[in-house]
Amino acid sequence: MPAAINSSASQSMAAAVFAVRCFLDPTIPMNDGCLRAIDVRLPVGSLLNATPPHPCGGRFVPIYAAMEAVFQALSEAVPERAIAASGILQPFSIAAVGAPYWIHLSYDFGGVGARRGLDGPDATGVHFGIGRNSVPQAEPVETRCPMIVESVETIPDSGGPGTFRGGLGSRTVLRFLAPCHVTTRGDRLSLAPQGREGGLPGRLGGFYRRHLDGTLERLPSKANNVRFEEGEAFVVETTGGGGLGPPLSRDRALVEADLRAGLITEQGARRDYGLVIPAASPARPGRS
Repeated sequence: MPAAINSSASQSMAAAVFAVRCFLDPTIPMNDGCLRAIDVRLPVGSLLNATPPHPCGGRFVPIYAAMEAVFQALSEAVPERAIAASGILQPFSIAAVGAPYWIHLSYDFGGVGARRGLDGPDATGVHFGIGRNSVPQAEPVETRCPMIVESVETIPDSGGPGTFRGGLGSRTVLRFLAPCHVTTRGDRLSLAPQGREGGLPGRLGGFYRRHLDGTLERLPSKANNVRFEEGEAFVVETTGGGGLGPPLSRDRALVEADLRAGLITEQGARRDYGLVIPAASPARPGRS
């Protein structure tokens, strides 16, 4: 594609091998035998095998999509080890409008789909590399760039309901202290990650501009140099993972634990899991 979301053949091969090894047995030693056992077909000039002059700056977007495709294909072939669909990472960049020049490059992760017998991890994405450790911490960002990291949090009810719950997505709010340009390279922001075997989809994420009056404007998943003014905020919400199995079959103790931990809301507990929450007892009048 003309946009910078292509991948080279070597990176796409790494994604395919990673996904197969994770699904089958992540303890298998990585050597040439792993490559010989897999037939990876990458047509020259395609999204996953780009050739010059097509750019590959946003290559992690198709790489993660390719890994997700492998996981879902293997889940169909080996349903007893199935994993529901996951939220894909959302890269973005923020750059100065004029001197003094600065740039901030980052991405955030969606929730992982629920697995057989396990809830999906929150806001980590199905990844290779160093995972969430690659997300910059607030202090260095605020030191280098004219912005404030107002909040980083998981989003309650964003994981797909199921017997095993999908991982939560996250919300990060960056408030700007100077005008800047924002470029987005997100994915899986229009079609929600599906659940499996009766599990429900995860909540869709998105990129947003928070105006000075507090209203939110949704940005395209792939946009170039959107100008933000001083005081406006950039909101990154990542997509939650899909659930596995019927939500009403989830262990009540797990639903109650999720509610206490703030992973789901009371409304979500009632709507998705049928949890009956007793009304609060009326306060007794005090003695005189």
